[in-house]
Amino acid sequence: MSQYRDPTNPPSMLLLQCVLLAGARISTNSELRVDGSTSTAVATFYRRAKALYDADYERDRMTLVQSMLLMGWYWAGPDDISKNMFYWSQSAIAVAQNFGLHRNMGNSGLSISEKRLRRRIWWTLFTRDRALAVGLGQSVSINLDDCDVDMITDDDFIEHDGNNIDTYPPNYIHVEFFIQYVKLCMVKTAMTSPQLAQHYPNGTKSALSPCDGRDQSTTFGLAYYTCITSAPVVCYIEQAPRATERLCRTQNNLMDHQMALFAQQT
Repeated sequence: MSQYRDPTNPPSMLLLQCVLLAGARISTNSELRVDGSTSTAVATFYRRAKALYDADYERDRMTLVQSMLLMGWYWAGPDDISKNMFYWSQSAIAVAQNFGLHRNMGNSGLSISEKRLRRRIWWTLFTRDRALAVGLGQSVSINLDDCDVDMITDDDFIEHDGNNIDTYPPNYIHVEFFIQYVKLCMVKTAMTSPQLAQHYPNGTKSALSPCDGRDQSTTFGLAYYTCITSAPVVCYIEQAPRATERLCRTQNNLMDHQMALFAQQT
């Protein structure tokens, strides 16, 4: 974050355009809206970023991974079948794995802040991979059986080394939300991957075991329920809009049904 306010050490122009692209996707700023939509602004930032990418402007691998991941926020429509969000996600994952973002960094010569940054980026790639797989019906690109990177923790969001004070301290709620989001994304894979036992929180392993006689839907339901109910209070929705309230109520009803099925089988 400090680079964005330091004229002597500015962030990558490619990464900056990609950050603006992602921000424009969710912005409510009226100056970015044309006919009530930010699509024009998003497309403009995407074209700038893609021009820099195609020109091989950026050579830093970490910056390239972050940029490609953010370029996946651009969606031209259902006819875009080449360089779409799935393409950018897979490309970012391929580059990340090529220089070992998926591996344990305990014995590396990297600084503490570099290790933290790598874990943040890797687990962001993981959540994006799982979200696109569910949303687009695509196969996942990351097999956690091939990974031994440490599970992300609160400390990984501290950007400095040593005892220095962060100029831009992380938002505790945002940190906890992301960690819980990672756990949710792990639920589906964890049902069939014993390797995840080393990453998953204590007390959840038994709920994720696929070999205890439960069917897959019940196993998923119990794992989902365990993950949701173990989340910190700060992650709960306190004042949800009516539509969100109905969705949450429906999800709770589905979970009650799953738990009832599990009770009948045990």
